[in-house]
Amino acid sequence: MTRQRAPESAPRQTGLGSSDRSQDTSEALTWADLVAAEPRLADLETQARLAHQMPGPRCTNAIWYGRYNTPSMKTDYSRLVGWGRPRSAPGPEWLRSCEAFELGYQYLYDLLPCDVGPDGCRCESW
Repeated sequence: MTRQRAPESAPRQTGLGSSDRSQDTSEALTWADLVAAEPRLADLETQARLAHQMPGPRCTNAIWYGRYNTPSMKTDYSRLVGWGRPRSAPGPEWLRSCEAFELGYQYLYDLLPCDVGPDGCRCESW
């Protein structure tokens, strides 16, 4: 099974509005909105892009979830966006929303490398 990737230029959207991010607006939330509200997300994006320079074979899940005593990118992400973000953290409350979490999760995960062969992913089975 070949892993499908969204084009990097494709906008990531949800139903949250961009001005106050309230649930009743029709403008879409984007990755740029997330980074503007939580600048540390830019560091995670850089980390995901640099993962392509790691010696292979590279496993998306090992990078995202962590494996063999390696840090988990998902854990770092979850502290910045979604329910794992502390209520006391500065920034808008919508950063704790499911929509914000899903948008950023998919964006970062899709940036990670995956060495896929003709028979599918060569990662160790999870």
